[in-house]
Amino acid sequence: MSDVSTAVPAADAFGQVESHGIEAIPTSERHGAPRELAFLWAGAFVNYASLFTASLLTTYYGLGVWDGLAAAALGTVAAAVILGLLSNTGPRSGLPQIIFTRSIFGVRGSYVGAALTLFLAVGWFAVDCVIAAQAGAQLFGGAGSGATFLFVIVIAAASVAVAIYGHQTIKVLENSTGHSPRPPRVRRTRRPSSSAS
Repeated sequence: MSDVSTAVPAADAFGQVESHGIEAIPTSERHGAPRELAFLWAGAFVNYASLFTASLLTTYYGLGVWDGLAAAALGTVAAAVILGLLSNTGPRSGLPQIIFTRSIFGVRGSYVGAALTLFLAVGWFAVDCVIAAQAGAQLFGGAGSGATFLFVIVIAAASVAVAIYGHQTIKVLENSTGHSPRPPRVRRTRRPSSSAS
């Protein structure tokens, strides 16, 4: 990963509309570190839908609580390892993974993977929006279908807006919501002492 810098280029600034689509990101604009993506994906793995799915291990499959937690942790680690190994192509090629698969399967061959990815992305987007909307409606005391529908619209619009504003916006918002891998650095400057004058 020597061709990936850690400095954020001007094209990927917070609050700026994402300028890249499916084309390769130029080497001069690639930045970041694997640790940054690790925390982003850890946040994606640890959500209400994952916890609900893990709870099914105890209620439907008869595992004890500790066995269920161990199975969920093992599944999460296995998925993270696979994701990490597969995501190695992005920094090297500068391409999104679905586009990179064209070099392996051909343009037509990549349609199947792209369709599955689209299906999964839309499905999880809907699941996450509905779960968050139901939680928000209950939190604010309006558990009816009208309040839930309103929350779905607001949450979906916010999610799409963040996606439009791109990678750096996602990173900044992720860090500002308590998922920061480390506290922000504070630069301290030394004041001249008053006795020197």
